[in-house]
Parts: sequence; structure tokens; C-alpha cells
Amino acid sequence: RLAVRDRLFVMVRGSVADLFDATAELCRGKRQDWMGDVEALIEVAEDMVRDAAVHGAGAAQPLLNADVHEEIIRWSAALWPAGIARCHEALQDIREDLLANVAGRTAVDSLVTAIRAELHSR
Repeated sequence: RLAVRDRLFVMVRGSVADLFDATAELCRGKRQDWMGDVEALIEVAEDMVRDAAVHGAGAAQPLLNADVHEEIIRWSAALWPAGIARCHEALQDIREDLLANVAGRTAVDSLVTAIRAELHSR
């Protein structure tokens, strides 16, 4: 799980070219070969967005990724409040896309570029 989270951080921090290279690597091969990794990436992204929302709202809930508190603060500062909603929408979209058999790389590119854009918008 930590390796998946680290992969997400690299994807949202790096260049767009690096992001596309990472998604190509992630979604290489047959759907059944990469689907578990994509699901794990989605879950990690959901947890990070959740933690950013908890922090942004000032809620007293424990953070799921407390070990990267500085990163959560950065995500919260960039996403709270409207970016949280847009990231949730992107997370919902990828789940719908994968159910509709959209190509994995296309779906992951869309999710990660949406999160990346929100994180770099401020």
C-alpha cells in the first residue's frame, strides 16, 4: 500500500510526460494483470482525498495517512473545499469508466491528471 501511495505521489508531482509513462507502465498487459494495481491506486487516492477533506474541515477524525501529514496539509491547502468535490467526481468517473471497459490507461490518465490539476491550481 505504501508503494502504491508513493507511486501516486510521483505521478501527481512529476511532469505530465512522467505521469503518462507511469500510467503506461501501470496498465501494461491484459486487464486482469493490472486491474488489482489500478484498484489499489484508486483506493489510495480516495484515502488521500478523504484525509485532505478531514484536515480542511478541521474535523477531529483520525487521518488514514497520518505518516505523511505534511503531504495531507499540502493536499488540503490545494483542494479544500471545491477541489475535494472535483476529485471525488474524478474518482467516481474512473470507477464508472472501468465498469464500462474504458481502456485502463485512459481511465487512470484521466483520474491522475484531474487530481494533479487540482493540486497545482493554487
